[in-house]
Amino acid sequence: MFDHKLTLADYFLTVHQVISRGVDISNAHIDGFIKDGFPNETIFDGYLNYLHALIVLFDSHHKTEDDIAFPFFREALPNTHFEWLLEDHDLITGFIEELHPILDALNKREQVNVNLVLCKDILFKMSDRWYGHIGLEEEEFINLIDDLISNEERVRLFSQFKNYNYKLLKPHNLTFPFMLYNLEPQDQRHIVNAYSEARFADLDAPAWRAEWESMIPFLLVA
Repeated sequence: MFDHKLTLADYFLTVHQVISRGVDISNAHIDGFIKDGFPNETIFDGYLNYLHALIVLFDSHHKTEDDIAFPFFREALPNTHFEWLLEDHDLITGFIEELHPILDALNKREQVNVNLVLCKDILFKMSDRWYGHIGLEEEEFINLIDDLISNEERVRLFSQFKNYNYKLLKPHNLTFPFMLYNLEPQDQRHIVNAYSEARFADLDAPAWRAEWESMIPFLLVA
């Protein structure tokens, strides 16, 4: 059941927290993998799954803002630099498009070190742009929006976000554990409340867990 006390700021800031940790963890491990290789195939697969879930969440989050959140609030926030935020989204989308063929090659174990170096360069540029982007977005957009709408409008927006994202966040058996377990337990409630507990109910089912458990070394799983 949707938590009617969940604010839009709670939701967006939590997604930012997930993506930020995803970027940081991806960057933190890649130098070691370039230097020493992967200790085993499970870690190799887990890292690629982690990167795949990260870029799917990036894409879904920005499309939700571009197509739903920004148009809804644009007139009410005339001093917000939406054009700068959209330019950042386009830039990060370009980085994601560059990563796709690199991850495909890594999944095939083709030129592993060469492609890891390319991946590292893109992740660094993505991280650099991301942190500048969220500083502006949180100050000029996220921290202001809850005061501009009624509770009914907020609930309706959450419904739109949930339905739109559910179509984009595929494969769910990677993206939903990625969202949940890149958060400390006390912060997970915002994601669970936004998507409803039913969306996360299958994470520990054997068939689902078999798909995402390779990511565990990179996640906050007890």
